[in-house]
Amino acid sequence: MFFHLIKRFNSSTSSSFSDFIICGGGLIGTTVASTLAKQPCFSDKTVTLIEANPEQTSTLPQTYSNRVSAISSFSKNLFERLGIWKRVRRFKTVDKLKILGVYSDNALELDNKGDVVAYIVENNELVQAVYEELRTLNNVKIIHGKNIANINCLNSPKVILEDGSSLNCQLLIGSDGTNSKVRKAMGVEYLSWSYEQMGVVATLNVVPSGLNLVNSVAWQKFLPDGPVALLPLSNDMSSLVWSTTKEKAQNLLSIPKDNFIDALNSSLETKLKPNQLTDVANKGVDKLMKSLGLMPSLITSEIPPIVSDIVEGSRAAFPLGFGHSVHYVCPNIVLIGDAAHRVHPLAGQGVNLGFKDITILEQVLTDGYKNGRDLGDINDLRKYETLCQQNNVPVMAFIELIHRVYTSEFPPFQTLGDISLKLANTIGLFKDQINKGALFLRS
Repeated sequence: MFFHLIKRFNSSTSSSFSDFIICGGGLIGTTVASTLAKQPCFSDKTVTLIEANPEQTSTLPQTYSNRVSAISSFSKNLFERLGIWKRVRRFKTVDKLKILGVYSDNALELDNKGDVVAYIVENNELVQAVYEELRTLNNVKIIHGKNIANINCLNSPKVILEDGSSLNCQLLIGSDGTNSKVRKAMGVEYLSWSYEQMGVVATLNVVPSGLNLVNSVAWQKFLPDGPVALLPLSNDMSSLVWSTTKEKAQNLLSIPKDNFIDALNSSLETKLKPNQLTDVANKGVDKLMKSLGLMPSLITSEIPPIVSDIVEGSRAAFPLGFGHSVHYVCPNIVLIGDAAHRVHPLAGQGVNLGFKDITILEQVLTDGYKNGRDLGDINDLRKYETLCQQNNVPVMAFIELIHRVYTSEFPPFQTLGDISLKLANTIGLFKDQINKGALFLRS
C-alpha cells in the first residue's frame, strides 16, 4: 500500500515526458492504459493516465450503482486477457434477451445459442477493477484530480495541466468522453445532435416471472417515446434504463416512488391499439410465412419481472444524443471510445464499441512498432481510423435506424417496427446475425 501511495505521488511530479499520455480515466481510458502497458513490445514504454476526478475508494458498496454496462463476450475476453476480469467482484450473466413491441405480441428472443449474451457490470466496479490492475504495473503513472488546461497539437503533443505542469509524449490518446478536450484541440469536424430525450436510470427490486427465477433475462420494450430496458443485477434486482422525452423524464424523477413503480410496471405491460396498416400487415405477413413454410421461432412464455421497489436515491437521468468525429486521428494523436463516437443506449453498444477500438489500436501500434515505425506514425493511425470506422459506422447506422423507426409517429414506420420483430424471429439467417452481434458486439 505504501508503495502504491509513493507511486501515485511521483506520477504527478516525475519527468515531463511519457511515451503514451491518455486523457480520461474512465472505462475506456483505463482499459487502453492497461492494454498498452501490458503489450510485451511496449514493456520499455511509459504510460501516463490523466483523470480529473479524485481517486475513488475501492470498497464495494452494499447497494448497486444505477449506471451499468452490458459487457459483450468480446469485451469480457479482453478483460480476461489483461488479468482484470478476476478482479470484478460482482456481475450478472444474461442468458437471453427479449425484445418486445407495443402494438402486438410480436417479439424477438435472442439466446446466443446457449452462450452468454452479455455480462451486466456496474461501471464503477469495472473501473475500479482496472485501476487495481494498473497499480501493479511499473510502467504506468496515474495522475488524479488534475484538470487539463490546454493541449498543444503541434509537433510532439503537449498537455498542460491547470497547476502549470506539462507533459510531452509520442502518442496522445483522447478517451475523455463526448465533450473531449483532445478532440477540440485537434480541430476535427464532429457531427452531433440531441435526441431531445433523457435516459432515466434506477436500481430496482424485482419479482422474477414464470420459470425465470434467477432473473437472467434482459428485457427491452419499444414504447412510442423510446425503449425501456431492464438489465438483471441479481436474482431479485435489475437496473433500469428508460429512454423517454425530457418532459416525461422530469416527471418520472419527481413523482413519488409508488407512482414511479406503477408507471414502470404499466409501461412493461401496456399494449397499444395498432393502426389499421399494422393490423393488416401482420395478417399479411402471417399468411406469407405460412405459404412459404416458415414458422416463427418459439417464444418462451416469460413476461418481464414485476418491479416491487426502487432503491432510495437511485433515480437519475442523463441526456441522449448522437455524435461522430469525422476523423479519429491526426499526427501523434488518436481518439477512442466516446471521444470519437456516441450512440443511443438502446442496443447496449456504446462501451463495447470503445473496447473494440482498443483492440484495433493495440494491433495497429504493435504492427507499426515491430516494423520500425514511430508510435504516432500517421499512416498507422490512419489505418486505425479506417478499421474503427469500418466497424463503428455500420453499427451506429443500425442503431440510428432502429431509434428512428420505433420512435416515429408515421404509421408505416410503426408498422415496419412491429412486423420486423416477427420477421427477425422467423428468418433464421437474420436472427443468427443479430445473435452474433448486431445488438451485442461481434466477437
